[in-house]
Amino acid sequence: MVPQPQSPALIVRNATIVTMNDAFDVVEGDVVIRDGRIVSIGRSEDHADRVIDAGGSYLLPGFIQTHIHLCQTLFRGYADDLALLDWLKTRVWPMEAAHTPRSLAAAAQQAASELLRSGTTTVLTMETVHDTDAVFEALEPMGLRAVVGKCMMDADSAVPENWLVRQVELADNGADAILGSVEPDPDDVDPAVLRRWLELHPFRENHQHIYGANFGVRGSAYLAVGGFPMLRAHEDRVLVERLRSRGFQVVATDSIRVLTSGRTHARAPEGFAAYLRALGAELPAVTG
Repeated sequence: MVPQPQSPALIVRNATIVTMNDAFDVVEGDVVIRDGRIVSIGRSEDHADRVIDAGGSYLLPGFIQTHIHLCQTLFRGYADDLALLDWLKTRVWPMEAAHTPRSLAAAAQQAASELLRSGTTTVLTMETVHDTDAVFEALEPMGLRAVVGKCMMDADSAVPENWLVRQVELADNGADAILGSVEPDPDDVDPAVLRRWLELHPFRENHQHIYGANFGVRGSAYLAVGGFPMLRAHEDRVLVERLRSRGFQVVATDSIRVLTSGRTHARAPEGFAAYLRALGAELPAVTG
C-alpha cells in the first residue's frame, strides 16, 4: 500500500506574499506549511488542519534583529537622554550587575514576547557578564530563533576625541590598517613597571608595536586575508603579518594614543596584562 501524504498542518490563504527571494517576487495566493516548513507558495487546493484567511494582508518572512540586549529590556526609561559613556557607566552597567537569574529570565521573556508580536523571529543578542544560562533557559520554550552570547568585558580604555576621525583621515590617505599607540594607566600600574614600559615603548610615529586596544583595519583588507586566525593569543600580530605580506598599507601612529588598563592579571593568558607582569618580574627586587 502506498502511504498517503499527510495533510498540511497550516495553510495561509489569499495573502499578498512578499517572498524576499532573489527576484523579490510578490505573489497573490497561499502558503502551505507542513511539519514546520513551507512546502509551497501560490494557489493551493490542499486542505489543512488549520486555515488562516489573510485576505487584504501582507505575508512576509520574519524580521531579523541583528543587535539587541534582551537583558536591558527591564531598564526601559531609566537611562534616557544621556551620553553613551554616562549611560553605560552610571545606569546600564550597574543595573546589569544587579540582575539575578530570575530577573534576567523575566527580561528575556518580556523581550521575546514583544519581538514575536512585532514580527521578529530571529535575534542576535549580547547579554551581560553573568548568568547567561538563565537567558538560554527562558528563551528555549518561546519559539524565537536566537543566537545568544555572553558579554565579555575587559578593563576600560579611554580614547582621544579625534580617535575615529583620525583613523578615517589615514584611511582616506591609503591606510588599510592602523596601529595606534597605547599608554598604561598610571593609576593602576606599578611606577617602576611603567617607567620600564615607557623606556621600551617610546611614543613616536612609525613605531613597531601592535596593540589590540588600538587597532583598526579596513573591512575589505580584513576579509581578503581571512580575518583573525583562530589562535589562543597574538591573533592581531598574525593578522598584521598577513596584511603586510599581501601588500596592504599598514600605518603605525602615535596621533591617536589610547590610555589602557595597567593591570597585570586578565583573561588573555598572553595579552597585555601578562606582558606588564613579565616586565615587573624582570625588575630588580626592592629591599628595605
